[in-house]
Amino acid sequence: MKPLFVQNPTVASPEVQPTKSYTVNLIDNLAVKVLSVATVGTGIEMFLNFLGQSKDQNPLWAWLFVSLVLAIEVAMVLLAFLTNWGKLICAVFAIVVFIEVCAWSLPLQGVTAADTGPTPWIYEALGVAGIAAAVGLPLGVAVAYLVATPVAWIVLRESTTSSQFHNWDSLLGAIYVLLFSSCVSALVWMLRASARDADLASQKAADASAASARVDAIERERDRIDALVHDQVLTTLLLAAAAKTQKDAQHVSDLARAAIQKLISFSSLQVTDDSPITVSSLFLALSKTARELVPDIQVDLGATSDLEIPSEVADAISEATIQAIANSVQHAGRGVSRQVVLRNHSEGVKVVIIDNGKGFRQSRVPKHRLGIALSIRRRMASVGGEAHIKSLLNEGTTVILQWGKP
Repeated sequence: MKPLFVQNPTVASPEVQPTKSYTVNLIDNLAVKVLSVATVGTGIEMFLNFLGQSKDQNPLWAWLFVSLVLAIEVAMVLLAFLTNWGKLICAVFAIVVFIEVCAWSLPLQGVTAADTGPTPWIYEALGVAGIAAAVGLPLGVAVAYLVATPVAWIVLRESTTSSQFHNWDSLLGAIYVLLFSSCVSALVWMLRASARDADLASQKAADASAASARVDAIERERDRIDALVHDQVLTTLLLAAAAKTQKDAQHVSDLARAAIQKLISFSSLQVTDDSPITVSSLFLALSKTARELVPDIQVDLGATSDLEIPSEVADAISEATIQAIANSVQHAGRGVSRQVVLRNHSEGVKVVIIDNGKGFRQSRVPKHRLGIALSIRRRMASVGGEAHIKSLLNEGTTVILQWGKP
């Protein structure tokens, strides 16, 4: 049997690069939002303290310092709820606060150190700045930040008072900042680790389902070939049994030779992982796997054909389909109905996955999202196919996978 499509051995599956999981991104976004709300309270308290201390500080540097911190806190609130740049502004906030602590001598130019002195207004920002570092900076840098900030606070406090360790004020303040920011940061890191494990397990399950669909498609293809051989041989035997004339015998003889020739050709045809797969075998395998993932999913299997497609194309369609279903299960919400529509054309294949779940704003999906960016769009593009994703909030999501001519 001559394939309608010639397999291209140069097409290979894209390597999966390490990316942040969806749930980790969700945890980070939630942490940024909570932190931005917390900065509102600390920002108000910090500004009130600043007003009480500004008369004893260099006006230019004092107002520059407080304006910069407050501006970043306002930006954090806006970016946390309106964009995906919340983590970046958290990192900027943490860095700016640390720089201001280290450069605290600038607002104090011309000011004589007091015996005790009021607690500098920047202290109100230290705790949330440590948490912001845990959210916005890499783990190693964030840990160093959590340790360095209390040390910087001790240096600041001791350098701006004439009595060293007066009532252990600076040390106690540093310990409080360290404990508060470290405990909350540890909670964020633990949630991240749990989310990463959950998404990894989900991704492995999707990969296993795609592999299962591939094996099932190969088995169905073997069964199809066996059935063709069986039908050819059985037809020849039945005609041989019914032959009564010389002409019938000659006809049976011709059929027998054709059957033997086909047996020889099929005996050399081994269905392997690289063999082309027919659309009928692929669609039946996808139907079975989809129902295993979601028992109540509706599968609309149209008329199939023996159109053969390269194995890497069948793999890409299987993986993208399973990933789309897995994404729906994970994020569409409860009580959602789902449907898979499988269609083939004269020279192409089309798979549509539909749900009526929560939907999402595609503009809010980070570029590094593994499920959409790699497992669906790039996977289809790697074999010359296309993936189109349509989604509306509270109306559902439709994923269209297409390969070949419509």
